[in-house]
Amino acid sequence: MIEATEWIEAASRTTFTYTLGFSEPGTYEIAVEAAGEAHLIGVVTVEPSGPQFILHDAWLEPTEAEVGDRVTVYLDVENLGGLGNLPIEIWDNGSLILEDQPPFTPGERKRLNYKLRMERMGEHRLTLLWGEDKKLIGIVQIIQSANPPLFVLEDALISPGRVEVGETVIIRLGIRNAGGSGTLPVRLYANGRLIAEAKITLAAGETKEHAHTWAPTQLGTYTFSARLGEGGPLELGQVEVLPQAASPIEEAIDQNGNNLIDDPEILIAVQYWISGQPVPNTGGQVIDDAKILQLVGIWVEGSSIGTTGHIFPLAIARSPVRPGSAKK
Repeated sequence: MIEATEWIEAASRTTFTYTLGFSEPGTYEIAVEAAGEAHLIGVVTVEPSGPQFILHDAWLEPTEAEVGDRVTVYLDVENLGGLGNLPIEIWDNGSLILEDQPPFTPGERKRLNYKLRMERMGEHRLTLLWGEDKKLIGIVQIIQSANPPLFVLEDALISPGRVEVGETVIIRLGIRNAGGSGTLPVRLYANGRLIAEAKITLAAGETKEHAHTWAPTQLGTYTFSARLGEGGPLELGQVEVLPQAASPIEEAIDQNGNNLIDDPEILIAVQYWISGQPVPNTGGQVIDDAKILQLVGIWVEGSSIGTTGHIFPLAIARSPVRPGSAKK
């Protein structure tokens, strides 16, 4: 509320100007009381103000570290506006390494800190991108550790040792770091061909299990090996890959798995019967005259594929089969 005493000469007209400030969002009725009478001037809607951030300082510690060590980035930020989140990106030599959106209340000032593990030797220029602004946080030199990591294979398990084509094999490695803290690549091979690669970080003396799944697409015997860091190949074991077990023709034709022979499926069966081609996933089995008669019987009767079905005369079976024509 504003109170003021104004002087107005008799029989004159004067304009008075007042500036109002609002500390909270909302809807406000603006009225004036003069000579004991109140008059509504209008209604004002005050929208919430957006955040307005100021970066007071940005720095990092330490400025020299060993490979695998953590460097901490500090940001001193103040919000002079309303409630909101500060979008932050930290870049290392042009590569994005961290994103965050910390919340701020109106008027809040706080110090943010982010711990970054440095895995590569050399000079790292850490840059802050916040909103539309960009700032160099600092430069850190990463040197080779005096006690580099040394990964040792404690145990290995490959399961199962015999699978069919397409089934899953799980390779589990127990890896212990006998050196200093750090990160090393772990590579898995099947018959000398790289099938998986991952970077693993271990503290000094730490042991961790690394697991990978693999599904063979070809028959044969596969010998698995691993490389830890730059060390030589370590043989893990073998897996024998067998052909897929032959599936009964009825189950192969039952593509939707409802245990019935449906209209589209009997058409597929007829095509294999006419062409004489093997039915997939049956180990090379073909549909002969006797089998097509059985399938047609199952289809007409709506029986489960585990039953024999009615056997129709061969002359009927060799006539063109149209879905629905035999089901009356």
